[in-house]
Amino acid sequence: MLTARLEAIVGYVNGTGVVADIGCDHGYAAQALIEQGRAQKVIACDISEASLDKARKLVESQGLQDCVETRVGNGFSILEKGEADTVIIAGMGGLLIRDMLQAQKEKAAAVEKLVLAPNRSEFELRKYLNENDFEITDEKLVKDNDKYYHVICARPGRVPTEEDEFYFHIGRKLVENKDPILKEYLGQKIQELERILVMAEKSTNAAQLVEQAAEKKRRMQEVEECL
Repeated sequence: MLTARLEAIVGYVNGTGVVADIGCDHGYAAQALIEQGRAQKVIACDISEASLDKARKLVESQGLQDCVETRVGNGFSILEKGEADTVIIAGMGGLLIRDMLQAQKEKAAAVEKLVLAPNRSEFELRKYLNENDFEITDEKLVKDNDKYYHVICARPGRVPTEEDEFYFHIGRKLVENKDPILKEYLGQKIQELERILVMAEKSTNAAQLVEQAAEKKRRMQEVEECL
């Protein structure tokens, strides 16, 4: 059974020829993509031989060897340019995903779709995508074991569209789509900012931090009230 996060990731892939799943771990997404007819072939990749061995065992147990290929390696280095139509990168921080995209930018720019699921540092990832000609076409919030995850769908070769840096914090597509759990997520973020403000106001050298946190809280409350 797929987790809510993996369901959202798999749901962004439709009728694709070849999907590369970078950081595939146990291989559950690869299995679902083939069994649901969302991909003809999956290249399941992981930097860890131990993790990839779990994926291999799953593939073999389900008789999917003809449809799922496993490769050990880091990021896009295990792919030829244009080899995959869609690339999934999940289970790691947004900074690492950003660095993977930057390290092999030509290969990243050759895919039709990127499905990115950072477990932190979403701000930096969204900012990088916008500044490096990747358009965020959609985004979903999912809650899994009391943790919020962002699943970002992007495509290369488009003019940057976001000018308001605030939306790198929460994701403009989440607001436009009125994501069903965005209000709950914003409530948590506002509480975190309130705690930061309480601590910062006790410091004599935190005027800038107080101002930034207060402004971010105000903007988030405005969005929350519109949902």
